[in-house]
Amino acid sequence: MRLTCPRPILRTISSPHRQSRNFVMTGFGWWLLGLCAVGICFPTQAQYRLKDPIAGSGSLSGTLELMNGTHGPYSDQTPDMTTLRLRVECLPTGPHIRIDDPAQQRYEVPNIAMPAGDPLNPCPFYELSYTEEPFTLTLARPGMPNEIIWQSLPGLCFEDQFIEWATQLGSRDTAIYGLGERAGALKANLNKTYTIFTRDNGGAIADAPLYGAHPVWMDIQPNGKSHGGFMLNSNAMDVVLTPGSADSDTPATMTWRLTGGILDLYLYVGPTPHDVIRQHAQIVGRPAFMPMWALGWQQCKWGYETLDQARAVVEAYRANDIPLEVQWADIDYMAGYRDFTFDPVRYPQAEVAAFVAELHRRGQRWVPIVDPAIKAEAGHEPFVEGVAKGLFIQDHSTGLPLVEVVWPGNTTFPDFSNPDTHTYWRETYAVHLLPKPQPAYPPDRPTQRELSTPPMTLSILDTLFSDLIAIRALREGSARPVPSCWAAMAGLGWAGLGWAAWCSKWLRRLYEMAPWDGIWIDMNEPAIFGDQHVGDFLNLSGGARPPASIPEPARVPIYPPPYAAGGHPPFEGAMSPLAVQQVSRAMRARSGAALHPHSLWHDLQFPCCVLHPPALTPGCEFVHWPARLRFVFILHLLPLVQPSPSAVLVGWLQDILPGQRPFIISRSTYAGSGRYTMHWLGSNPARDDSFFLLAFFPTGDNFSTYTSLWHSITGTLAAQLFGIPFVGADICGNQYDATPELCTRWIALGALYPFSRDHSTKGTSPQEPYAFGEPYTSINRQSINLKYSLLSYLYTLLEASHRTGAPVWDALAWVFPEDMQTHDQDTQFMVGEALLASPCLEMGETTVDAYLPPSARWYDFATGLEVSAPGGWKTLPAPLSGSLPLHIRGGFAIPIQSPRPTVAETSAQPIKLVVALDEVGAAQGTIYLDDGTTAGAVETGAYLRVSWTVANGSLEGAVKHSGYAPGCQRMLQNVTILGLYPPAGGNSTLVVDPTPCWFAYGPQTGVLELRLPDSGRSLCQDLRLAWSFSNPGGMTTVPLWAMIVISDAAVVVAGSAIWLMCRLVYAKRTKVAQGYAPIPEAGTGESTSTNV
Repeated sequence: MRLTCPRPILRTISSPHRQSRNFVMTGFGWWLLGLCAVGICFPTQAQYRLKDPIAGSGSLSGTLELMNGTHGPYSDQTPDMTTLRLRVECLPTGPHIRIDDPAQQRYEVPNIAMPAGDPLNPCPFYELSYTEEPFTLTLARPGMPNEIIWQSLPGLCFEDQFIEWATQLGSRDTAIYGLGERAGALKANLNKTYTIFTRDNGGAIADAPLYGAHPVWMDIQPNGKSHGGFMLNSNAMDVVLTPGSADSDTPATMTWRLTGGILDLYLYVGPTPHDVIRQHAQIVGRPAFMPMWALGWQQCKWGYETLDQARAVVEAYRANDIPLEVQWADIDYMAGYRDFTFDPVRYPQAEVAAFVAELHRRGQRWVPIVDPAIKAEAGHEPFVEGVAKGLFIQDHSTGLPLVEVVWPGNTTFPDFSNPDTHTYWRETYAVHLLPKPQPAYPPDRPTQRELSTPPMTLSILDTLFSDLIAIRALREGSARPVPSCWAAMAGLGWAGLGWAAWCSKWLRRLYEMAPWDGIWIDMNEPAIFGDQHVGDFLNLSGGARPPASIPEPARVPIYPPPYAAGGHPPFEGAMSPLAVQQVSRAMRARSGAALHPHSLWHDLQFPCCVLHPPALTPGCEFVHWPARLRFVFILHLLPLVQPSPSAVLVGWLQDILPGQRPFIISRSTYAGSGRYTMHWLGSNPARDDSFFLLAFFPTGDNFSTYTSLWHSITGTLAAQLFGIPFVGADICGNQYDATPELCTRWIALGALYPFSRDHSTKGTSPQEPYAFGEPYTSINRQSINLKYSLLSYLYTLLEASHRTGAPVWDALAWVFPEDMQTHDQDTQFMVGEALLASPCLEMGETTVDAYLPPSARWYDFATGLEVSAPGGWKTLPAPLSGSLPLHIRGGFAIPIQSPRPTVAETSAQPIKLVVALDEVGAAQGTIYLDDGTTAGAVETGAYLRVSWTVANGSLEGAVKHSGYAPGCQRMLQNVTILGLYPPAGGNSTLVVDPTPCWFAYGPQTGVLELRLPDSGRSLCQDLRLAWSFSNPGGMTTVPLWAMIVISDAAVVVAGSAIWLMCRLVYAKRTKVAQGYAPIPEAGTGESTSTNV
């Protein structure tokens, strides 16, 4: 059946496609759902019927057959698939829906999804229903048909270069998160299209795609129930959200538009936001456990032009008594920006080695950058070797390696799909560097393994960076392919093992010249400079040629494409047939005959549109300046090699640093990247800034603006959902000159990032924490010291994230989903579930309007005072000279320590436990300890875990796992109880049992401070402290040294005096064993009391 949507009942809202229109339904238009995907209506809509269905508990399989007379919007250019294969199965994470073409191999993201367990039967998570003609699928919570997890709408389009499927959202008031990486509000706009593909985006419109591509979302309903999903497809795509209408009783919808591949959808049943995040991590892999030192403060700048300048920065930190853990090296250290080199004048190799040795002697680290392009230059050994072994992408028109321009000038790029390098790998490097194969799916589940020739193992990471080829746009009317290199090293894709060996060989040499502690991978979306003259390869190579050329391609895709994510054709000069043939040829040569020719081009990613500057073309939200590379076009080639280069790199790094956790940071990411790498964020400025920024700044980092400061919060929170919890933005902004006020605000916020690095670009003014002088130096020192005091708490969060997939940062909505006030709140964040930060994000302000959910008790972190109840919106003081407004949530116990110059020194300090009581006087907390660097500590049990539980007026500490003996040397020295008030009416006596060394209590503040005897109590000893109020009807007589009658103002003075007396008396009464004074067991020691 062919249908043209009746215009009288439709209201046009936009026209982003050459052959389609977007409409919002009004009135009785809802009945058209049977024939048009909601929110849009193409001139015709394909319909499928389900044949031979086999249904079970939460499962369904069958054949989808294109109904006569229906077809998709581009069927005149790309054929509809007449027969599709459907499979739905119930996994422990939720439903897995797969729709593909049984007749031919189409491109699939290889080896990202981890086995989540055997399919469940019966399925406890959802109930499945469907209609056969036209086919629709509904998944809802058991016994709750209105709580929809997925409700597909009639109209499934599955064409050669366009796939569309829509679902109804559960409510018009739903809150959607994810769909990135992007910069903007955390909660998605239900009247917007979100485009997903990787992009070196330094100044486009808010919500435009950034460096990472994560087709992941979370849906929080008004009642707090949550679910989500992951579209396992690495093609460029649009996700169209429509809000629905109460007037016409139309629901909100989500429409997925893919430019190729298959529908491979993992749905997460929740029912809490944290469940959704953990379920996604279960599918794509849980985050890597970074070394503890990575939590420390880090300093970088492109613009430390000499080693003397870098050394002076390190010394300035010491002189100003500011902690510094890692000194980074940007491309300044290289000779002519060539990878694996040191400039002989500005960064002499021997002096750099001595500098790094001195850092290591002080307990500090050094991390250099490695960019993804090799200088094309005769005599440059990495280039010469790569040419001789045929490791570089070739230009089909010449049969010679492709040349493009990046930082070192004319460069070449690796051919990740080259299988000829395997022998080189095996002959050059030991077999033990190869990672172990990933577990296979159960035999009864169709997977990429069954559908691929040659066979493939389950990969460690995604293929957004599998064999990336960027097509350079707008240069003399032609375009050339450019690959990504170091994505492979970061665990961001596939590579020929020989190329991985090549990378590892030269990184090993770099390590031998200056022993780095981690690797920083940049420019790997990939990015190139599109306005530079490109040299002739033979002139650059001195006549050297690769050993073989690539054969002609079998076919080319439709150009211009029928549908381009983010915009519409034509692409004037953006991708010429020459470029299309080139990438096809390279891919066809590596893939052999395994793929049907049509499948070769399901994965071509186009940008939104190519514009003539500086105008903005109607209907296109992105900007392209010919003098700047603003986006890339990505082709994902068929993966042919095993194992994944991410595992190869990790294994190789562990070979250089035996038994140590690799530290890898990457700018570009995809689903599963967090299993091996960390990430730093970029940012889009506001729309009115975009043209200025594009004109002056060619790279894709953030800006010294309050907008970027805010985006750093939303970006860090979104990364938690994506499974990359160890993340942060360039503190103080990468571009522009930071003002003292902005930088001070940013350091206060950035100190709470999991990854805290001050970084800026060449030509900007200094922005180190000491750069602005007093009073800013002292304020910034205080902010950084706060991070170091929280190291044990942060490290415990990292371990939990590695073990369970839980976030390190939390949005208020993810902790309090039932409170709809939190759903839009993205100017605050929680560190774990215990700390709420409310930073100041506006220039010149000295207060912050913050929301403190009233369902919890909240305490000021600096003073311990409880915020007046009930919670809700509060205006909090936030003077520039003070600390960032930070509150402890009732019900949690947090370990803190005195800050020292390095992480290692800080972690050895005694622990103070801060206990914030909830409404019923309860709390709990945990600390995780290991040596901070050893790989596999969690898996091998080489750690100490201690938990504290507070209930019914007592604190109990217990060892949950004891596999790290040095952890027993850590001492719990102080305990502070917040929210402990005497009963109303009459005099009361506070009794603490057993006897602490001293204690101080303020009945008005509700703060009880206890110091344990001598140097404290070992974490390996069980602990019990109890307190209670009694009303004896008169003054209690207790020993003078044990009684403290105080007011709020006398806590410190009285406490100090009694502590000194306590030390003298207790030292005579207590036998000291193993370096600490044990506290008597419950009921065996004296009670200490005070009248209140």
